[in-house]
Amino acid sequence: MGGIGKTALARASYNDPCLVNPFDIRAWITVSQEYQVRKMLLGILRCVTDLSDANAKTNDELAEQLYKSLKFKRFLIVLDDVWCIEVWDDVKRSFPDDKNGSGIVLTCRLDLFASSKSSPHLMSLLSMDQALKLLNLKVFGKESSPRELEKVGMEIVSRFISGESDQFLSLFALSYNYLPHPLKTCFLYMCAFPKGSMIVVSKLINLWVAEGFIEGTKSKNLEEIAEEYLRDLVSRNLAMVIKRRFNGRVKTCCIHDLLRDSVRREAEKENFLYVVSDHVDVLPGEAYSNRRLILHSEMVAIAEQRPSVPFTYSFLCCIGAGLPPFTSQLRSIIGYLGFKLLRVLDLGSSMFFTFPLEIAQLVNLRYLTLNCYDELPSCISELCHLKILIISSHLEGLALPADSWNMAQLRHVRLTRGCTMPDPMVASALVDGKSSKVLLDLQTLSYISFDLMYWEASDINFPNLECLLLYNCKNLIEIPVGIGDIPTLELIELYGCGSSANDSAKRIQISLQIQFTNSCDVKVMPKTAKELLLNGVAEDLVTVQLFGVKKKGSLDVTGKVVVM
Repeated sequence: MGGIGKTALARASYNDPCLVNPFDIRAWITVSQEYQVRKMLLGILRCVTDLSDANAKTNDELAEQLYKSLKFKRFLIVLDDVWCIEVWDDVKRSFPDDKNGSGIVLTCRLDLFASSKSSPHLMSLLSMDQALKLLNLKVFGKESSPRELEKVGMEIVSRFISGESDQFLSLFALSYNYLPHPLKTCFLYMCAFPKGSMIVVSKLINLWVAEGFIEGTKSKNLEEIAEEYLRDLVSRNLAMVIKRRFNGRVKTCCIHDLLRDSVRREAEKENFLYVVSDHVDVLPGEAYSNRRLILHSEMVAIAEQRPSVPFTYSFLCCIGAGLPPFTSQLRSIIGYLGFKLLRVLDLGSSMFFTFPLEIAQLVNLRYLTLNCYDELPSCISELCHLKILIISSHLEGLALPADSWNMAQLRHVRLTRGCTMPDPMVASALVDGKSSKVLLDLQTLSYISFDLMYWEASDINFPNLECLLLYNCKNLIEIPVGIGDIPTLELIELYGCGSSANDSAKRIQISLQIQFTNSCDVKVMPKTAKELLLNGVAEDLVTVQLFGVKKKGSLDVTGKVVVM
């Protein structure tokens, strides 16, 4: 991203006395977006040799002259503001590699050289804390300030971060306008999340897919392409990684607060989305023309106005834990906002004590997140376009309807631990004694509970399954052997299941390794803390924190005392 100090850092290093004397030749060239190979070659050559006959030479001849001029000399070349990899491809043959300590520095908005042997220095916008430390270093020579000036320092930093928005927007526009159209759309969508919040990447990618921002290819599925988009945004310094998974993939990310404000203004200007971030009595007129309505505050007052937004594609509620009166208002809003075209409905931040039947009328839904104490009605299966279903509840024993196996476009099903899936054998006709139901696109079955001894399924039913999490399947003797024939399977997790089912997961792991050299991770976790300790899983555990436990006690395990 432009304006974050790449050129300033490179210039400070270039002019450092320690880097002047060691080099025979030093050259600084500003490339820019509309670069010319001839202009770059001439710019470097002017720092090296006489150019009296340059106009008569071709680009190839200039490249050869530069190579000969640099041969056996120690040089430092800076190529500033590089926008594409072709710049380096066009000039790299002109730089001899004599292994004599010569150096070439490039500043670029993109992480163009991640796969090369170079070690890129990735830069990002300063956080509030980092900016405050920098101010203190400049003023006081240390990272802290006198206590009586702490408030003044915070005000200065806050004013700088929030008050230079117009100037920052012009810098942001340079990077934003250069984005390919699919990346622009995905990037604008990131401001739908509350300011300062961590964005869970799995949720972000699911939303991108449900919104239709991602187009698949024959070799890659939608989620793989979405991950590439996110990596691209990170490489451009438009998104920041907060936490990575053990395999290096991004788990959570964010965008800088100042950058987010600019993105939000751009999104609202383009009628891409509208964010209700303050308590308002009347829904602003701009909200009616936007395809996506995002709530970061309650809409109790707005609900009384009974507005209608029939052309809204997405309705996301991101306000935190809702109160019962507000959830009742949300129930009404779903019914009378006229959501005829709604594709994305995220109500996961508010608790519903009974299922809002109005949802079943939203036949175009692709994405549904709901926090509900009630069982899902059978009419939910009429949402035939649904791709992502995420149901949360604090109660165990909830069950999905049998017809849920008929939702053929499902890609991800994530349920709270203890939510029961119906027996697929009951929900379908049988072919050779096996379920004929095929969920071709299903990749995630998370925290599924079966009250079965025998589960008949195979790679035919879930040919693209990647993640299988079973919860409290006490009676299940084994995971179907046919699951071991799914080449895409990456993870099997079992919580509180029997030892027989646990052993079958390990056999499937071996089968996948033999058949497809596929590295499938298997995690077996007991259901209770006591089982966890007695099974020796937590031998080195010092403290166990249990939620919802009112009394304190102790467990003595092999001479160790764990206080709870």
